[in-house]
This record gives sequence, C-alpha cells and structure tokens, in this order.
Amino acid sequence: MAIECRNKITILSFILSIFVLLIHVTNFRVYGLDSGPLYQVEYFFELVAHYAVPMFFAISGYLFFRNYQPHFMIEKLKKRIKTILIPFLIWGMLYCFIFAILPYIPVIGTYINQKTSLLNYLVDVFVKGQGTHLWYIRNLIIYLLLSPIVYYFIRLKYSFPFFGALMLALHMFLREGTNSISMYSIYYFGGAWAALHFCDAVEKKYTNRVKVFALIALCVLWITNRIIIRISFYQFIYGILFLIGIPLIWICSDIFRSTNQPKEFIRSSFFIYVSHVLILEAVEKAMFILLPHNQTGALADYIFAPVITLFIIFLIEKLLRKNKLIWSILTGNRG
Repeated sequence: MAIECRNKITILSFILSIFVLLIHVTNFRVYGLDSGPLYQVEYFFELVAHYAVPMFFAISGYLFFRNYQPHFMIEKLKKRIKTILIPFLIWGMLYCFIFAILPYIPVIGTYINQKTSLLNYLVDVFVKGQGTHLWYIRNLIIYLLLSPIVYYFIRLKYSFPFFGALMLALHMFLREGTNSISMYSIYYFGGAWAALHFCDAVEKKYTNRVKVFALIALCVLWITNRIIIRISFYQFIYGILFLIGIPLIWICSDIFRSTNQPKEFIRSSFFIYVSHVLILEAVEKAMFILLPHNQTGALADYIFAPVITLFIIFLIEKLLRKNKLIWSILTGNRG
C-alpha cells in the first residue's frame, strides 16, 4: 500500500475515534432535554458520528484481507493476538475492576449510574459485549475467527450482496441489540470483499469532482438518516445507509492523502478509543455537578467535555510513550 494511502487511513482513524468520543458525550438526556435547538443539534451530530463504527469495521476487514492468501491465515491470526486480543483483555479487565469498585467509594459512588458485581461486569464485557465500548473489539475477534470460513464465500466477486442480505435477515430474526454481531459483520466483511476484488479502485487517488460529488451524496444521506428515524424497519434501512456511507466517507477522506507522517497523537486513535470512556465519565460527572442543569449547562458540557478529555488523553499518551513496552502492550504496538 502506498504511503499516502496508509497516512490517509491513519488520519481518518483519528477522526473516527473523535466521532466515537462524541457518541458518548451526547448529553441531552442526562440534562433532561428532549426538545429545543440543542437537542436537534446534538441528535444530528450523534447520527453522523454513528457512521464511525461501521467505518472502523470496514477498514479492519479491508486491511486484514488485503493481499490475502489462505496459507497466510494462521500467521495473520497470530499477529492479531498481540495487536487485538491482549489489549482487549487488559482494557476489559481494567474497566471491569474500576466500574465494580467505584460505586463503593464515598462521594463518587453517589454519581455512579449502575452498580453490579465484578462477575457480572466480566460476563457483560467478555461474553455479551455489553457494558463498555469494548464490544467493538469483541466483535472484531469473532470476525477474525470466522474469516477462514467466510473467505470461501466472499472470494466470489458477486457474492457479497447475498451475504449482506443474509446477515441483515439474521439480525432481524434474532432481534439483536445495538452491538449486533450479524449486522456489523456486513461492514467488516464488506471491507474484506473490497480488498479481495477492488483493491486498485479503493486505493487510487480520486479527482476533486468525485470528492465533491461524494460529499454532497454524504450530506443527503445524513439528512435522509434524520428524516426516516421513526419509520418502520428503521434498523434495516439504517444498515443500508451505513453501507452506502462507507465508500462515500472513504472518497471524501482522500483529502488526507499525504506522504508526510502524521503526528504522534494522530497515530494514537486506538488509545483514544480504548481509554476515552473512563476519562470522559469522570469529566462529565464533574461538569454535571458544577454546571446548571439547563440548555446552557448542557451546551457547555457538550463543547468542553470532549476537549478536556482529549487533552487528558494527550498528557497520558505522552507519559506512556516514554515506556515503549507498556505502550506496546496497551495499544497492540500501534502508533
């Protein structure tokens, strides 16, 4: 892969990690707001930000299957033990212990929304894929394990529409929740399918005309997303809109193609993703205590909570990078 395309993925991943943070900072419900201009603005940005996770899955599937050969499968999976499994186990255990202990700390425990046992947290995080944002990594591990089997289906050039329809039907039949294994498999294996059959088209440099068209189409898609939110079979249509949005976002992000290596913090998208919830929770609890519980307070929270969170993550990242071993273990040797 050309260096400018790799850098494009790095910068895009950083922006997507910010979008994931924005999903979790949405606070109109916390402040008791269910109408008004702030509600509308936050709700729109939440819908836009939700495209980040499908995009992450698509990129992961693409990178895993790029230049794929069946006899390299074992070697690829071994590498993912270090880059995905070990960080997942470490961060999962960390979140479980912290959220199990916090409710019993004086003063802090008063502001904890949910109290449950350590065992329940462990089951939620590592088995059910619930309770934390780490469900993304849990799903990713499942898709990696299924890759040797699914490969023999998606290696056929025109097979993906049938695979996607099958997974959507399975999602609706099982009535899976928001962390659906079947629904998000469409985006992961969609990226894999693109890597197997359309690698040159994906990695080429797009013209300005194509980028402008993709941006307009993306805006129309987001507006459509907002309009259809309350219709029947919304989840089904939502999945289709995500699938359309992925290539449009990819084309628009071509503006990030560059031969210059991104700065360290921009290369820390994985660390931002795994660490932000813990820090954001602390920041938002403090702001909820200090700010008035009205639209002004909610707006200040929405603007400053992510900025403060990113600044704290930046300081922690600088500190952790001084020890290469710890940074490598926590991030799977990324950045």
